[in-house]
Amino acid sequence: MDPESRAQLKELKKDFDDDIISESDYVELKRIVLAAVKSSQGASTLDGQEQPEANSSEPAAPRSHTPTPPASNRDTAKLERMKVLQDIADAQLAKVSEQVENLKEQLADEKSRARKFEKLAHKWKRRAKEPGPKQKLRLIRRKELAEHSKDPRLRKKHLRRMISDLDGYIKAKFRVYADGEEAMMNLLGDNSTSEHVQQLLTKLLNRLPHLKKSVQRTVVRRIEEHWTAEVGLAIRLRCRIPERPYQYLINSLSYKYSPETDKYEKHYIAPGVCMPSLGRNAGKNETIRLMNKYFDTAKPEALVLGSVEGITLSFKEALLAYCEQYLPECTDIQVQLAGDGAGVFRGVSQTTVAFKVIVPQAERDPDFHGLNSPFSSQSVLVFEGKEAYHEVKEAMARLLDELKDIEDNGITHNDKLYTLKKKGGGDMKWINMMCGVAPCNHTHGCAFCECPQAEWHLSDTRHTLRTIATIMEGAHLYHAGMTFPWKCPYCPKTFETKEELESEVAPSSEKKRLEYQIEHKGCMWKRAPVIPDLPPEDYVGDVLHFALREVHHCIEVTVRQRCTTQEKIDKLAEFLVKHVKCFIKVKKVKKRQGVKEEKTPNIIGRECSLTMQHSEGMVRTVLSEDDERFEKAMAVWRRLTLLWREMTTRIALDTPAFRETKARAIRQKARDYTAALIAHGSAQDVHLYSHVASEHLPAQVLRHGDLLDYSMQGLEHLHSQRKTHMRHHGNKRKTGNLKSRTAQSAKLEVAHRIINKSVQHRAISRHLMAKQYRATQAEALAEARTG
Repeated sequence: MDPESRAQLKELKKDFDDDIISESDYVELKRIVLAAVKSSQGASTLDGQEQPEANSSEPAAPRSHTPTPPASNRDTAKLERMKVLQDIADAQLAKVSEQVENLKEQLADEKSRARKFEKLAHKWKRRAKEPGPKQKLRLIRRKELAEHSKDPRLRKKHLRRMISDLDGYIKAKFRVYADGEEAMMNLLGDNSTSEHVQQLLTKLLNRLPHLKKSVQRTVVRRIEEHWTAEVGLAIRLRCRIPERPYQYLINSLSYKYSPETDKYEKHYIAPGVCMPSLGRNAGKNETIRLMNKYFDTAKPEALVLGSVEGITLSFKEALLAYCEQYLPECTDIQVQLAGDGAGVFRGVSQTTVAFKVIVPQAERDPDFHGLNSPFSSQSVLVFEGKEAYHEVKEAMARLLDELKDIEDNGITHNDKLYTLKKKGGGDMKWINMMCGVAPCNHTHGCAFCECPQAEWHLSDTRHTLRTIATIMEGAHLYHAGMTFPWKCPYCPKTFETKEELESEVAPSSEKKRLEYQIEHKGCMWKRAPVIPDLPPEDYVGDVLHFALREVHHCIEVTVRQRCTTQEKIDKLAEFLVKHVKCFIKVKKVKKRQGVKEEKTPNIIGRECSLTMQHSEGMVRTVLSEDDERFEKAMAVWRRLTLLWREMTTRIALDTPAFRETKARAIRQKARDYTAALIAHGSAQDVHLYSHVASEHLPAQVLRHGDLLDYSMQGLEHLHSQRKTHMRHHGNKRKTGNLKSRTAQSAKLEVAHRIINKSVQHRAISRHLMAKQYRATQAEALAEARTG
């Protein structure tokens, strides 16, 4: 290989090492050079073979002076290499030019985006920190999509987009090109009270659980120190953290910064500030006033209910807030205490004790129906647990002490003294438990008298009515009327002294306890009434639960017992779903013929009246009109409908004569209904509510007045709303977290009921204004006549 070719290969190698040419170009050029060298070597060999030998005898041919060809094989290889290098250089130049053009376009886009960003920030600044209508609509739309989307993935997507829009707006507004934490600090430093700033801050507070602890403490401190009470309240009312609605805010707002110690000290803030519906149901100014009035008075001791987890609020303050405008017109307040338990999830129950003020008929309009509204019952005690005797008594200890103090000393409000009269209410299970009597399914399960279950179908049995003294004696407990030696009126035992009575040994087994209850006619051993000074005659049976239990009982007696085939069961369930619109519980039971589906209707509330209206069609699904049992079944439903109408008809005037008329009508219709049940089946079909309707409801009408005033419809509304709320925010799988959320929901519901301006509050105000107007008109008419 000649030196020139060797130098060319070295130059190509250097260009390849310096990344001037690619690997493919290097291989191609190297191949061309080597091919040129090879061809040149072959040409030189041919020239050596054609030369004549020097000692040849033939004369040499004369040299020709004709010129040789201008390009040899070596020149051809060089030209090809130069051509390839030129192509490579052109390609590299085009590539660099394209990159330069792209960089120029990117720079122009950045400048244009920066100019638009500056204009947008300047425009929002000129609008006095108010976003434009398009921005508002976009934020509102994102919020609606995030709140109402059923798919959790879509909900998170809309929330993420909404937060990104808010971050962009805040960065443009404050010209902050940093993370959302800095923008949040700048926003908290602003003392503006405009509505859109409150909304933005609410959305930013949703990100607090994901920030550092130091940032969280700074945010809470700035809310408490630098913001006005109005803005701080709006922030707390509207703050809704997705997936964890109350957990963070309750924990964070339980600590308050103390300037004296420069530390965060634990204190109590009523968790009702986090209730989302407060901002929708109550006016802003009214909510602020009530918050300042009631939240500061809630003591930490209110959360201590012995071994029961729950919350109880001041009965006096709740009562004054409930009937603030009703107080100037009266001197005594009549209150009904009632309670009920409800299952929220599997294994988790809540029990509520509530009250409502019974407005006398003379001080309300004839069309007044506010006592059965959802806001008529005000909760003062909510605890986690079933409505069992010992749990309820332990939880109500603080409430009963306050009631005792109010009854002894009265309530002084605006230099005026008011007295309190309390009544009891609830379903029969609650009344039996409060009176300390055996359950409803006991042989002596009536809380008002000692009539046994076998005689509930009889009228005018004249059995002994229960009093506090008879219940205490049946429970072997001391009361003020006892004299020793004392003999039990139910058993042959005699006690010489009070100490001997108190030291009596308990029944040793469950069988002996049941025998004790039967012998003492339903009284439980050492179980006194929960409210010691409230006799059974002051408890009013609930007409709502009467309808529920009797409708279920009539369906069981007249219809479900006649469903002998699966076809009839399915037909009955289809009719109830279509006309009554009730829920059907399905349970599979193994029979000899195979698996049978038992379908039980779950009838509540308004479905009772719908069932009575469609009773004839329901009975026809099982029995034909030719069957003699059809008329007997229809007679039961007709008598029940007449009794229900009489119980729910209000008294025209609350006078003794009208009370006597209604009591007589209820007694007669209840006995007709009992007779129809016996004619259809047997005396065993008469159960507790039928006995109470015929023997005790008339006496309650004579003593208390309208039965509808003591209905538990408002308390049932509370339970249904709390169930909906808990099932929406609860977690069915994590039981440990579920119980804490149950208690939090109970606390929120209690604070929510006290803060909100109720329908009862507005109704009383409206009726008092009408009453005052009528009095003014009467005075003017009297003056005109005398003049």
